Amino acid sequence: MTKAEMKDLADGFKSVAKQYNIEIIGGDTISNTKLDITVTVISKTKKPLLRTRVRENYLFAFTGELGRSAKDLKKLQNLGKIHRKSKFVHIRLRNDFVTKSINVLKAGMDISDGLCSDLGKIASLNKTGVQFIKKIPKHIACSGEEYEMLIAFDARDLKKIKMYARQTRTKLTVFAKAVRNKYTNRCKAHHF
Repeated sequence: MTKAEMKDLADGFKSVAKQYNIEIIGGDTISNTKLDITVTVISKTKKPLLRTRVRENYLFAFTGELGRSAKDLKKLQNLGKIHRKSKFVHIRLRNDFVTKSINVLKAGMDISDGLCSDLGKIASLNKTGVQFIKKIPKHIACSGEEYEMLIAFDARDLKKIKMYARQTRTKLTVFAKAVRNKYTNRCKAHHF
């Protein structure tokens, strides 16, 4: 890594820290043949968004568009180039949407292992099944590291959730609901 690349990396960390009003308090430097970055965020909140609190007939939705991350990851692994608007280059967090809708969200998590895999985690924690109300293609259902949110909310709050999505210019796809049956993940287990 060149000094210019190291400066760009440090400037990126400083910019994000300023944007989210966080303080960088330390780091771990070791010698290696590749660059490893681990970030730990410690915070407090009065109203956390947990993965629990899902009940039967609650709706599940995801933010943004899914499916491109797996494709871009394959390109990177094959030493190919990805578009500058790729989620691996231009990360867009959904903090505005989550902050605005926190009072009606019942559960949520980031989509890191793929939509269906992460849906399975929430279903298991809440001892619910899942009924898909919208067909989700496999390349979308199984793509991980999406930097998007999987959320659950009471169906009675659908209009409010859609309003918050419009206000924050967040694409939202309602695709399933919590039911009594058992949920089976249709994606192969993986972790990027």
